[in-house]
Amino acid sequence: MTHMGQIFLINKLFVILQKTVGVLKRFYLLLAMLFTLGCSQIPVVIDYTSKYWTVMVYAAADCDLESNLLIDVEELKRGTNNNVNIVVLIDRSEKYSDDASVFGENFSDTRLYLIISKRAIRLDGKEEFPEITRNSNYEANMGDPITLKKFINYCKKQFPADNYALVMGGHGDGARSRSTTDVSRAISIDENADGYGNSDLLFIGEITDHLTNKESVNLLVLDACLMGTIEVAYQFRPNINKFGAEFLVASPPKMWGPGLKYDAIFSRISESAKAGYYSSQSLTPLDFGTIIIEEQAKIFEKHSKYDSALSLFDLSKSVAVKESIDDLSKSLYLYKNELEKIRGAYYKSDLIHYFDLYYSSEWLDWPYFDLYDLCSKIAEYPAFPENVKRKALDAMLDIDEFVVASYAGAYYSGFVGGKNGVSIFFPNGALNWKEQYWYNAIRTQGVFGGGEHYGALDWCADGAAAGNNTVENWFELLDSFFDETNDSSGGVNGYQY
Repeated sequence: MTHMGQIFLINKLFVILQKTVGVLKRFYLLLAMLFTLGCSQIPVVIDYTSKYWTVMVYAAADCDLESNLLIDVEELKRGTNNNVNIVVLIDRSEKYSDDASVFGENFSDTRLYLIISKRAIRLDGKEEFPEITRNSNYEANMGDPITLKKFINYCKKQFPADNYALVMGGHGDGARSRSTTDVSRAISIDENADGYGNSDLLFIGEITDHLTNKESVNLLVLDACLMGTIEVAYQFRPNINKFGAEFLVASPPKMWGPGLKYDAIFSRISESAKAGYYSSQSLTPLDFGTIIIEEQAKIFEKHSKYDSALSLFDLSKSVAVKESIDDLSKSLYLYKNELEKIRGAYYKSDLIHYFDLYYSSEWLDWPYFDLYDLCSKIAEYPAFPENVKRKALDAMLDIDEFVVASYAGAYYSGFVGGKNGVSIFFPNGALNWKEQYWYNAIRTQGVFGGGEHYGALDWCADGAAAGNNTVENWFELLDSFFDETNDSSGGVNGYQY
């Protein structure tokens, strides 16, 4: 080697040595940062580029379900492998849990988080949600539809995706959405909605009154009690110029406190080639909903939750169900006694039902019966004429198309997956009906003022003209049976059929 070549080689080795020392310095500096900051504070680069899925989790934890919803977030952390965006809006309570492990600290305000790399990273609400920053202590009202609207718009703007899922966790009672006293689930009850101890909650009609088609999602998951009703499903049908979804996952009866098993669900969204696993790119809303039903069925079986059930609905098919039930209702106007015999009364019903027959309070609040089973019993009942039976059979075909997948424990004798699993409201008599003003086509606050009621249910309004004294849908059939004053005052619920 020439003298010049030796000099060149020495210079090159010196440059390499300098780079190596620089890398080692940065490595040791990073180690020092890790020990100084702690794992929960390690800087993470947030990926705002478009993905195939963004999952929005609306966690109303300012209630007695706080501990359960924190477990949900921990499961999300375990289950995610960063191939989908998971964004959480959570409102915590100062009363029920002081856990600091899930988010790295305890708090009682409302915050935004991105679930990534087994961690929860605190987010800034940007222009869509300016009240929330990385160091704010903002107390959001989770029972206000504007809060939900802002959250969805934030997620869609900051974490764009080809598909969107909205998961709503909290307390729920179907279309009524009023609070319960046990640890079950009702929808988005906020016990400290204004920061002064006053509560609020989201009504089904209230959501569609304030959210538009812009906020619609591909998959809606209501991780709450008693939301698997035809009334809720029809309210959120797609393509109606207000909030809707293509598919809905919901529970016809009460949902057990721990809710969905999120780690098992999200672990199946993987690039694994194993059967039953889906890449985020290939995952359809139907696939996603089916995974939830399958994984939850395993959990219910494992924990012997024989009184639990969960269903997946194709909401585009809810219109056909609505039309067939309306048509059937018109023919049942003269058959009140027969229909009530099928339904049953206190302590006894041969129908699949999603409440406790032995509690009069549940007959009042949650008289939800399986819709497919009701139509089946009508089709078999000897007292009904052939045209009524035929309409019941037609409705069964439409319900079968609407219920994509469903599971129920052994408590629900006769339950057939993919057919049973959607409920309908059917109260017991006039005394109960006068308490059901919320089950209404009109916005009841405008009639009665104040109070926890809303109405504005499309299931009750569509297909009927008020005040013509003609039964034209299921709601008007019930009103004709149980409202003894059908004059211009509207009787007990303010509605004249």
